[in-house]
Amino acid sequence: MKKWTDRTNLLAGIAIAVLFATGLFATPASSDPIKPVEVTNFPSVQAVSITGTPVPVSITGIGTTTISGSVKTQDVDNAARHPFQISLGGTEFSSFEVPADQRLTIETISGSCTSTGDARPFFPTSIATTVGGKGVTYNLLAMFLATGTGSAAGINFYFAGATMVRMYADPGTTVFAFTGTGGSHCGVSISGYMIPQ
Repeated sequence: MKKWTDRTNLLAGIAIAVLFATGLFATPASSDPIKPVEVTNFPSVQAVSITGTPVPVSITGIGTTTISGSVKTQDVDNAARHPFQISLGGTEFSSFEVPADQRLTIETISGSCTSTGDARPFFPTSIATTVGGKGVTYNLLAMFLATGTGSAAGINFYFAGATMVRMYADPGTTVFAFTGTGGSHCGVSISGYMIPQ
């Protein structure tokens, strides 16, 4: 009886030791195998090239780029630009010719007109340019300002404040401004730049 008990105790001890050992070194069971983490919907980052003096750049958050320091931007053709301005008026059509080796970009126009007779809410004036052989007329409406008194009695004054525009004229073409007809007179001022071609 004692031998049976000793043998039972011995077998129980071995079983407990085996279970204990397998419990320490066993891999936990899982229904899903371990997979690498995949990040989806991450914003794409496009390459940015900065020339000149280095600028510190830090990227914070998701999809946000912060640039600190002094950043200078410049159009590719900026170094070749030459400022240009002219005032036209005095005859029915006033004009000037764009130099044969330059392309004109008009950025600002303004005008003032006078007329006799009945006043109107607006007085039309215009600028015409040519690009690619196609002529286009751009209208500029001068608003009625006042009717003169004293030595200017009977004269209606119109004014068109400086207006930002984007008009082009090819090299060697003529830019026209309608500056009055039959008792009306307008002065039209334009400014912009020319680029060598």
